[in-house]
Amino acid sequence: MSTTRRSSQPASKAVDGVISATEEKYSAHTKEHEPKAWWKVDLQIDVQSALIKIYFRRDFTARRNGLQLYTSEMNSSDPKGGELCHSVTAPCDCTGIPHVLNVTCRGTWRFLTVYTETSYAGQGAVLDFVEVQVLTCPTGDYGPDCIRNCSSRHCKTPSPTCGSISGDCPADGCQDGWTGTDCTTGASVNVALNKPAWMSTTLQSSQPASNAVDGVTTATHYKYSARTKYHQHHAWWKVDLQTQVQSALVKIYFRIDFTAQRNGLQLYTSEMNSSDPKGGELCHTVTVPCDGTGIPDVLNVICHGTWHYLTVYTETRNYGLSPMIDFAEVQVWICSSEKYGYNCARNYSSQHCKKSFPTHDRVSGECSDGCQDGWMGSDCTEVCDSGKYGPDCGRNCNSRHCKTSSSTCDRASGECPAGGCQDGWMGTDCSEVCDSGKYGPDCGRNCNSRHCKTSSSTCDRASGECPAGRCQDGWMGTDCSEGCLDGQFGEGCMFGCADRHCKGTSSCPADGVCSGGCQEGWTLDNCTQELQVDSTLTRTSAGIIGLAAGIVLTLILAGGLYVCLVRRGRLLWRNSSREEGVNVVMGSVHRNSAHEVDTAVSEQGDPNISNSDYAALDVETEAENDYAALDERTVTSQVYENVYKIYRTEHKSPC
Repeated sequence: MSTTRRSSQPASKAVDGVISATEEKYSAHTKEHEPKAWWKVDLQIDVQSALIKIYFRRDFTARRNGLQLYTSEMNSSDPKGGELCHSVTAPCDCTGIPHVLNVTCRGTWRFLTVYTETSYAGQGAVLDFVEVQVLTCPTGDYGPDCIRNCSSRHCKTPSPTCGSISGDCPADGCQDGWTGTDCTTGASVNVALNKPAWMSTTLQSSQPASNAVDGVTTATHYKYSARTKYHQHHAWWKVDLQTQVQSALVKIYFRIDFTAQRNGLQLYTSEMNSSDPKGGELCHTVTVPCDGTGIPDVLNVICHGTWHYLTVYTETRNYGLSPMIDFAEVQVWICSSEKYGYNCARNYSSQHCKKSFPTHDRVSGECSDGCQDGWMGSDCTEVCDSGKYGPDCGRNCNSRHCKTSSSTCDRASGECPAGGCQDGWMGTDCSEVCDSGKYGPDCGRNCNSRHCKTSSSTCDRASGECPAGRCQDGWMGTDCSEGCLDGQFGEGCMFGCADRHCKGTSSCPADGVCSGGCQEGWTLDNCTQELQVDSTLTRTSAGIIGLAAGIVLTLILAGGLYVCLVRRGRLLWRNSSREEGVNVVMGSVHRNSAHEVDTAVSEQGDPNISNSDYAALDVETEAENDYAALDERTVTSQVYENVYKIYRTEHKSPC
């Protein structure tokens, strides 16, 4: 190179095979403050259309801009001698220039020079890169990844070697029917040309079956024809194409000086060679007047399907002549591997078949496995109409279930806008209903994950609404999937924790239960209901209730006293009379002393007592006789008090 910055950065650094580009120590580096700089390599062999790769430093990008690549067959003292292949032109900060530059330098050359006179930041012209590579295919190969062979081209002047990049043919161009720089693109191919052919008989040795596949279409004399013998019951001609064809175009060039043998010809195609000339599929029958008028000089017939052999057969007598084969040329045309359609005018590359390499019909170009989404037509070259999308454009944009509706959409996927699908639908185009047990946006929620009062594994696919709209305590929302906010509890989160009247400090669980019970005057588990007192309970009502309670208590005590006196023998059985008894006077009690009573009892001994005669202490009756005017409640209370005093005086203990 023109100069060397350091001895550790010589020109050879760029061809040492090391492509590490993280530091300047790996670079070939010229000196700074020079008006120009160059680096050159001698490949020591001629190359043709080679690929050049330059690996730039990644840690310093400023010196990429302005590089020029020159190629030459001879070594020149002028660094710019030769052909300018490429110039690196980008902003001065070198943004937009890749770390690895890839350039194809065409033509034949041996020397490569990298040159610059571009200065950066006042440092002059400096070269600073890590590695330069020149890549070529092995001899005889070319193209991307060197997968094409030079001998497979259809150049007018064949050659086993060619340019390693494009495989260009020489200047005289391509053979007839082929195009492209490497002459590999053909509109159509006659696959019958010079292929093996035979027929039932041969009229003359100069008129063999091969005459019909020799490429000569001149038809002005029988000497150009393939002809069978006279006086045969039938006649046939067959060709082996040595390849399978599909829906190929068959052309038959008839003699134009004699038309009588055209009528009655039959064309058969088959995949296997059969001893039966009529074996296979009948493709076409020529049926016209026996003089052959109405039949063109060149018959054009498309024989559909896949086949390998073509047979031309006849058993028709025309003008009294025996069946006979008599034509100049048979051609079987197929489109090249990249073409199809009428005159092979369409390209397979323009199709949108579902498979990358489908089985094509070379006439219609029909895609055997259908079209990619968004395309239609037998050859999948028609785009969907507006408002249509999907396979064969069979879906309507307005039938989707997008959250944001639209009558137009992506013709391939029908994808909904950013808002996604309506609840209960899923898929890119929102056309798939939720699976059972799923609901909500994009069917992303599970029915059995809700917190319904009544659990269920299925639900409304859109809302997921719980049965009767009821949630478990602590949950709310249509689908009961939202927990209560802080300070809320209960079904539907309808209650506030602050509204409870718990005793002491209590947490607020989902059901709001007060763990320590309620404050006085409040009830329910969550202490939200106040105890009620009946406001109709007046003093009069209270008095009536008290009187009833007093009467009941008096009766109970009287009954108990009665039983007690009977057991103690204090009650005497007498004739029915109220002359003797106990006289009870309110305020003071006049009675015989206990001793007198005992004496009276003992003096009388054990009298006979009948069931109908008895004496009893009727305290309440006596009180009513003597003090009828007293208030009922006062009498009752006083009677009880006096009787109780007498009883306690006489008896120190209960019965």
